[in-house]
Amino acid sequence: MKKLLAVCCFVFSMLALAAAQPNKSHKSPLATRIDKLLDEGQSAQAHWGVLVADLKDARVVFARNEHKLFAPASNTKLFTTAAALETLGPKFTFRTTVEAATPLTEGQVAGDLVLVGRGDPNLSPRVVPYPGRSEYSASPMIAIDKLADQLFAAGLRSVSGDIVGDDTYFLFERYPDGWTVDDTLWDYGAPVSALTVNDNELWLTVTPGDKPGDSAQAVLEPMAGFSVENRIRTVEKDAPHRIQINREPGSKLFELWGEIPVGGSDSHQRLAMDDPAEVAARCLREALSARGVAVRGGVRMRHRRAIDRDIDRDIDAPASPFVLAAVESLPLAADLKVINKVSQNLHAEIVLRTLGVAHHELLGKPPGSLAAGLEARKAFLLKAGLTSEEFYFLDGSGLSRADVVAPAATVQLLTYMDASPNREIWLDTLPIAGTDGSLPSRLQTSCTLGKILAKTGTYRHTAALSGYMTTSHGHRLVFSIMVNNHNMPARDATRVMDNVLDEICRAQ
Repeated sequence: MKKLLAVCCFVFSMLALAAAQPNKSHKSPLATRIDKLLDEGQSAQAHWGVLVADLKDARVVFARNEHKLFAPASNTKLFTTAAALETLGPKFTFRTTVEAATPLTEGQVAGDLVLVGRGDPNLSPRVVPYPGRSEYSASPMIAIDKLADQLFAAGLRSVSGDIVGDDTYFLFERYPDGWTVDDTLWDYGAPVSALTVNDNELWLTVTPGDKPGDSAQAVLEPMAGFSVENRIRTVEKDAPHRIQINREPGSKLFELWGEIPVGGSDSHQRLAMDDPAEVAARCLREALSARGVAVRGGVRMRHRRAIDRDIDRDIDAPASPFVLAAVESLPLAADLKVINKVSQNLHAEIVLRTLGVAHHELLGKPPGSLAAGLEARKAFLLKAGLTSEEFYFLDGSGLSRADVVAPAATVQLLTYMDASPNREIWLDTLPIAGTDGSLPSRLQTSCTLGKILAKTGTYRHTAALSGYMTTSHGHRLVFSIMVNNHNMPARDATRVMDNVLDEICRAQ
């Protein structure tokens, strides 16, 4: 009797265990092939989230952990750019001005000359509209030079006061929560400012000397108050190229060391500024001096800190009564294309804070603050049908390691945008498989090439790809694939994603 009871208990336990497991015998051949890709080799150690659905009838093609939360990396930009396109509108523009408290009289400004930024992200030599790859047309300070030319053409010959860099249009919050200290050295971690020049980057060029043992030449453009301690040496032709760079937080000194082989190509690095308003003001002063304009004063900045929340003027109005020069941006749609095509972090952060200017009164947050931008985007996402339990963001770009979102929420956003009146503009912002943006060397099979529009996302141990696909049988699918906690080389993680999409493209 005891033996029979034990056998019955075992049978009931196995039945219960079987009921708790998914019935793999009912899986489609496609699902079986995808599971194999996700569950073999190093992929098996990772945490995968996938949702693929048909845009026509919402039929689920494949799903795994679609309601779980994942770090999305730069897929966060989808949420920011969608909110900006739908809320600010594709024709929204930014305006940068040079202002004074007194009129230009007999060639002189009596007092300060104030350079006022209002969030234009493209005061740079970047070629816009985006031509298929990142291109730059001139010096990094081309926008500052244009303003200096306007001032000189208007008759300006002297300034009795200072050149002031004013970025009070945004709250002075350069780095969102969840960014790391090492991010702030590099271009992808450039500080956020309403007065942005050259993507808030400094361009470093290192040139080898004439023979081994010579010091290499290091040029930083613009210098704008920074200095360089260069200990890079020229080494033999076939030696490895090794250059190290450091700048302590808050320091204006870049420390360079390492080796560069003789006869080799120059090394080019993009480094982050620390205070873009100061750099812009310094460069404007230099540009005016180069045109023969005498500036008696120095350079200073005007910031609006969190402790200074309340300001006594409309931030959309001129800071000073006399506008002496101005630059108007291209429509917002052109910059949203830059953001999504090349995954430009700074521009995404600027757009988020611009949302925080437009809607701060409704949200009860300081105008141009990160908090106001986050709330404005959240309001849009809830309107788009997302549930608050399936997303949490602390920045606009996805560089914050605290951002999380579910693949299902991402698919919901993409589905909503596919039905938007701005649909064609939206689709035009996304990288094209095997063609441009961040996808020129991915998804190049005969089925996927040119048939997928999707936003990438990558940082250490994390990758994401979300967008739209037209399959071999003409179905339009929407998808989101995310992987966290993987220990593969980045190219191996993205290869798994690409193989999954190729399987789906061929089968559907």
